[in-house]
Amino acid sequence: FSLSSASKFCKGEEIVGGESELLDLLLECGEAAAPNRLVIFAENDTYLLFLEHYQEQLAQFFLWWGPGKYTFAEIIDKRSMLSIAKDAGLDIPVTFYSDNHSVKEIGTELVYPCIVKPCFTQNNYRTKCEIATNQEGLSRILQGKRFESGYMVQEIIQGPVENLYFYMGYWNKK
Repeated sequence: FSLSSASKFCKGEEIVGGESELLDLLLECGEAAAPNRLVIFAENDTYLLFLEHYQEQLAQFFLWWGPGKYTFAEIIDKRSMLSIAKDAGLDIPVTFYSDNHSVKEIGTELVYPCIVKPCFTQNNYRTKCEIATNQEGLSRILQGKRFESGYMVQEIIQGPVENLYFYMGYWNKK
């Protein structure tokens, strides 16, 4: 299931075998829609970085907002995104990073349960994070291969689900 395929504006889905096939498909769609320019939504980090990488080729067919003040890599990096949110005056969850705190420090200062995320999202895993219910569980989780390059441990925003927000949209000049 993907959010974009659930849109009332989605007429179907295409399955592609890799980056070059996806780029070809998007360019083909863009050419078919010309002279109109299309809107494209990246629903995960991998696609966002893909769009940034191929923005020059895609810009002729798609409305392109560009990364603006921040690069897409800064936006999807957990540490820089929280810094951006904090600078904007938003409340952020209590967060610890692997390069600033030892596992022992994190484990004793944190309220459980907590979530553990790799610093960069990895799409080849079933979930974006893991939940630790105690210090032993946190230590076990952090031994996993996906956390070798760095991780963050963060308090969980308690329910109900109404406490969580997600927005995916497009604004034009009007």
